[in-house]
Amino acid sequence: MTRLKLSHLASISEIGAAIVVVLSLLFIYQELQQNTKSTQDASYRQFLSNLTDLELAEASDPELTRISILAKSNPDELSDLDWARFTRIASARIAQMEYAFISKTNGTMSELHWEAVHPHMQLLLCQLGYRMFLDEGGSVIYATAYLEFINETMYQNWVST
Repeated sequence: MTRLKLSHLASISEIGAAIVVVLSLLFIYQELQQNTKSTQDASYRQFLSNLTDLELAEASDPELTRISILAKSNPDELSDLDWARFTRIASARIAQMEYAFISKTNGTMSELHWEAVHPHMQLLLCQLGYRMFLDEGGSVIYATAYLEFINETMYQNWVST
């Protein structure tokens, strides 16, 4: 009879241990989910910070603002010096969009954040000056997967603008 009680007690202990293991796994899963969200939020904050810095730099310089406005629809009217300045702006902004694309692709940017970035990317990359920059060789500095994404998803917008 004593053995029966010990074996019964052992079974209860095993069940208890199994419950503790399951609860531990659930806790670890929750922690991983929170860590993933925190990483995604940090990635998005970094993206916004860098983009804001670019926007503020342009907004604080009337000459850069003029160049950017002209490049939107009439980049052929830019002087060689202005085009060179614009390509610096364009390469930095496109790199920010590439950063967002790569972050989304590797999971460090959430779908919600991507939904906020994607329209901005479309608006930017469909402007004539940015298209010219990419078409005239600027694209060589970006990841192949990003360029493929641009060509596959943005081309329709380029045709319609």
